[in-house]
Amino acid sequence: MTAGQGSRDKLREAIQLLSSNLVHRSEFTHAGWREIDGAWRYLTGTTVIGPDGPVSGVCVQLDGTAGSIALPEPPEGTDLQAAIEIVLTVLDLAPDRVTVPLLGAALRAPLNELASADLTLFLAGPSGVFKSELAAVIQRFFGPSFDRLNVPATWAAMANYLERVAFDFKDAILLIDDFAPAGTPLDVRRYHATADRVIRGAGNAAGRGRMQADGTTRPALPPRALILSTGEDVPTGHSIRARMLVVDVERGDVDKERLSRFQVEPNRSAPASATAGYIRWLASRLEATRAELPTQQSTMRAEFAGAGVHPRTPDLLASLALGWRLWLRFAVETGGISTTDAEQLWQRVHASLIAAGRQQADHQTGEEPARRFFDLLSAAIASSGAYVAGPAGNEPEAPAAWGWQVRTFGTGDYLRTEWQPRGDCVGWLDEDDLYLEPTAAYAAAQRIGQTAGTTLAVQPRTLWKRLDEAGLLLTTERSRNTRTVRKVLAGRRRDTIHVSPRSLSPDEPAQSAQTARETRTEPYLGGGTDVDGQFSWADSSLTGTESDQKNRPQLPMVASKGQYGQIGQMGFEVESAGHAACCVCLAPLPPDRRYLCEACSTMHSGEAA
Repeated sequence: MTAGQGSRDKLREAIQLLSSNLVHRSEFTHAGWREIDGAWRYLTGTTVIGPDGPVSGVCVQLDGTAGSIALPEPPEGTDLQAAIEIVLTVLDLAPDRVTVPLLGAALRAPLNELASADLTLFLAGPSGVFKSELAAVIQRFFGPSFDRLNVPATWAAMANYLERVAFDFKDAILLIDDFAPAGTPLDVRRYHATADRVIRGAGNAAGRGRMQADGTTRPALPPRALILSTGEDVPTGHSIRARMLVVDVERGDVDKERLSRFQVEPNRSAPASATAGYIRWLASRLEATRAELPTQQSTMRAEFAGAGVHPRTPDLLASLALGWRLWLRFAVETGGISTTDAEQLWQRVHASLIAAGRQQADHQTGEEPARRFFDLLSAAIASSGAYVAGPAGNEPEAPAAWGWQVRTFGTGDYLRTEWQPRGDCVGWLDEDDLYLEPTAAYAAAQRIGQTAGTTLAVQPRTLWKRLDEAGLLLTTERSRNTRTVRKVLAGRRRDTIHVSPRSLSPDEPAQSAQTARETRTEPYLGGGTDVDGQFSWADSSLTGTESDQKNRPQLPMVASKGQYGQIGQMGFEVESAGHAACCVCLAPLPPDRRYLCEACSTMHSGEAA
């Protein structure tokens, strides 16, 4: 007798009858640490490493580029010491501000099982500075076959693919090469969206939720690698950049001769050999290390927090420092480096990480929503896309700085000039106060941002909240539970955002409301003239020569009466040797055409200094 009527039942019966002598085998499809039979093992495509060295009987099947993760049998004695010595020469490939974080990432990656690194290291620089070659050396800590032409992934791949690769490269470096958005605006946005998804996932140590066709959930694929990226551009977004440590590589930074030595043996395989020895050393003390890491990271975070860096940066620096600290302990215990040399190297590492952390301010501050809003609004005014009016709707003081242009009508005795606005009105300047029209100002900033490919990532309500939290709103109306203030401007009552005109200056950070009140009597960011005709800008004193033009602000500057600034080719005349002169080239201005410098074509307000 047989079971059932159909083929399905007969197949089930056949499987059961013929499956009495099955051999059970576990197959692992990821790299990194795995607890097997009560002991920790590090899985690679060639060797499984435990406390006593290579382990047999464990089946590892790595798909795709993860198959190149291959560590040799752990070296011992002088072979291990030689590998450690070669690894330390990686520091000589470029300045410490570049190589210390890079090497720290390679040393930190095997600790992901114990404590997620929660960071992405981003190597940024123009084409031709050997970013990819340098990053490939770091990737070879987990397999000697990796090189510039054989990288695990590139940013041209789909986000789903990158998530899967980051999941498979468990406890290893994952190099995602060549972030260089190009093509149509849609293509550029896709690049940035992919980077946002992958880097945010790595920073949060969380994968994207998924569902089966029947509505049940699928296992998430959280990134388990420490991501190392290269690119000519840096992904946009304040929160994304806070999750990255950006390392800038400039022309001449990389020593090409020393770098070429890592393309041939023994330097090519030495990083993987040293990593194999490091893994074996870790395997016997993994649980003890797991218990120590939280306290060590907390201590290091506190050290870096007092170094004048961005609030999130200390976590990134402490994570890399942990990798360095533990690896130096391994190098000392195995005889690869002396205790004295290790302590000197640690001081070098510590100082370099602090320097790298301080350099993050340029990347993070520029993407902060409040600062980004003012930068975009300044650009909109400078590019004739918006203007600021006076309290009655007419031209304000120093109209050229606020989006107005002078127009000439008539000829001869009937010659007259008139100021006319350009673009949309985004606010009103009333002496030392700037009242922004919320909708118009936000829209103007977004328009210029779309043109530049860097729009604001927050909605208006959130933006005004960020301005308030940063102390950039001079006044608010708490009684109405709103951050806008009512003001009669241009003949009608309006809800406005009240800020200091100084907020639109590109030369100084937007000052807080308290600072603005304390400095109301000071020049906003313009300058005055001294007796010898020099023109003074904030924090510098420049002569009015053509060579000084590149050092002068190019976005709108504001000034109260008798103080001057410039915007693009619009400027304000200054007194030189008792005569009206151009503020740019100091050429004399004709009495009947003082608003135009014929020497350099700079337009002036027509007011005497």
